[in-house]
Amino acid sequence: MVNARFDVYHFDDTDPTEDPESTLVRSVEIPMPVTASGEWERIELALPPGTFEGDPAPNMVLLYVSVDPPRATGETTLDIDDMAFVEWRDASKMPAWSGVYDRVRNSGTGAVSLSFSGFPARR
Repeated sequence: MVNARFDVYHFDDTDPTEDPESTLVRSVEIPMPVTASGEWERIELALPPGTFEGDPAPNMVLLYVSVDPPRATGETTLDIDDMAFVEWRDASKMPAWSGVYDRVRNSGTGAVSLSFSGFPARR
């Protein structure tokens, strides 16, 4: 069994004269649906609603992946490549300023056109 554990913290570094303080708000463990096929698989995990709510408000997460010991043989291998932790936000809730974004998700059933502007390329 392969599990992903998300330790969700409130990290406070607002006072430069004091050491930062981290408070564990909650831990969430989710089984990862992997197979023993030996082929690369794309896995997407969704955290339960409310994971990043609380008082104090969580603003940091640490991700751990663990593998249970093998049952039949003495060896287990787990290769992970290109892991990303992505926070999806509705476009209507995004700030008014521009940013650097690598991913876009369409939650509807129809096609969506994206338009954006950037700085001109230098020659």
